[in-house]
Amino acid sequence: MAVFCFPWLSRPSQNIYIMGWSQRVLRAFGLKLQVHHKQLLPAAGGYCLAANHISWVDIQVLNSVVPCRFVSTTEVRSWPVVGKMVEASGALFIDLQDLKNSTRKVSSEMVELLKDQDIVAFFPEATSSTGDVLLPFKANLFQAGVESQTPVFPVCIRYKDAAGQLSTAAGFHGDMTLLECMRNIIRAAPLTVELTILPAADISTPRKALCQYCLTQIESVFFDRN
Repeated sequence: MAVFCFPWLSRPSQNIYIMGWSQRVLRAFGLKLQVHHKQLLPAAGGYCLAANHISWVDIQVLNSVVPCRFVSTTEVRSWPVVGKMVEASGALFIDLQDLKNSTRKVSSEMVELLKDQDIVAFFPEATSSTGDVLLPFKANLFQAGVESQTPVFPVCIRYKDAAGQLSTAAGFHGDMTLLECMRNIIRAAPLTVELTILPAADISTPRKALCQYCLTQIESVFFDRN
């Protein structure tokens, strides 16, 4: 019933549903979630999460902890089940066929949401990786944090195997299909997904410096062997 009523629920009620559904997805795929430093996040909204990107399930990982609006690409809409849920939760979609204009439009939408005390998450790598590397960060969407004068929290995502080593099983990259990635995660289960929230830079930090700050913070955790 909640699926059909979802668009008409209040935002707090939607968030409860999103969090619960995301947690069930993680359990279904044998993913154990570990969260570090959640206390850094403000009790109210009005901030961004800038996370490295490994897998389709990164969205559920973040939503399991902090239900938020995601910046994604239009192709995500076509994903079975997951795409519909991401769209229903109020995601902002970038059209890769009109990248420059679409990115500018989404950035403006982010500013308005942040001013309204919403929480917006985005992936500065602008694509997902193999899970054992970090790709270059793009600075474009950091402008929303600068314009709205709201904090941007770097978030490091890592998937680990039973031995505690970085795992590539969740990596969604190249010509891989969504179903192939799902199958890889199930075959590698149990995996631990580690989510580390890091301190935000000063809200006066310029866009490019803010981008570099977030990358440096995430690197410090991602390549830590602990």
